[in-house]
Amino acid sequence: MDNIIRHKNRILSLFILLVYSLLSIQWFNPRELYWVGDGGNWSDTAHWSLASGGAGGEHEPRKYDDVIIDYNSFTKSQDYRIYFDYGCSNN
Repeated sequence: MDNIIRHKNRILSLFILLVYSLLSIQWFNPRELYWVGDGGNWSDTAHWSLASGGAGGEHEPRKYDDVIIDYNSFTKSQDYRIYFDYGCSNN
């Protein structure tokens, strides 16, 4: 009986460790996301890429992600306005 309880506890511990690991990777691992494809809405996944000038399709930035707007973000030479309700850091 003790062996069964220890085995169940070991399986439960491994399950909890697996879930914690997956959540840590998914939510707390910051990404560098590049704005691509000229103007548009922040939440439009077509404007987020993992590479400067790359193809869009990534999820919109999360709280811990780094957002990069560079010379490959726009094809037109004009002024752009960014309206957001997010924190901003210049590291």
